[in-house]
Amino acid sequence: MNNISFEIKKHIKTYKDWPHKGSTFRDLTDIYKHPEITQKCVNRLAERYICANLTHIAILEARAFILGSMLAARLNLPIILIRKPHKMAGDILQSHEDSNIRALQMLKNSCGENDNILIFDDLIAKGNSTMGAINLIKQTGANINEVACLVCLPDLNGIQNIGTLNVPVFHLCAFEGI
Repeated sequence: MNNISFEIKKHIKTYKDWPHKGSTFRDLTDIYKHPEITQKCVNRLAERYICANLTHIAILEARAFILGSMLAARLNLPIILIRKPHKMAGDILQSHEDSNIRALQMLKNSCGENDNILIFDDLIAKGNSTMGAINLIKQTGANINEVACLVCLPDLNGIQNIGTLNVPVFHLCAFEGI
């Protein structure tokens, strides 16, 4: 396990049977109480993407807005806010929901055909939100360079599910166990 992965895992809190019986919630909030860890995460991600010729970072709501905005500022890139339906005003583009893909929205003029996008989320579990974001970005004709996240939960197969859309995934920490 690399050093950053160890530090992240140390600060993940686990809540059994939340939000409902049979679920396990992995809470990353404690990471943000430690600016040195938050900064290490941003630094590691910036090192990976500094030469990736990205034009934008698409960030999924809501906790990912924190770290994703810090990364975008570090890389001097504009952000694309990806939100749940009915959270944005203006000319909206929406992805379609099905059993494996969450419906999400973004502003229509956020990106286009010549753009190279990094999609960022704080945690990938089953990958439903991330797949919704991928479908949304693909509607614009933009290229998706990669999906990045702070933590993935490999036992829930999110990375494999996202892989069916031919988009690579990078994570700083894998947290095994359901």
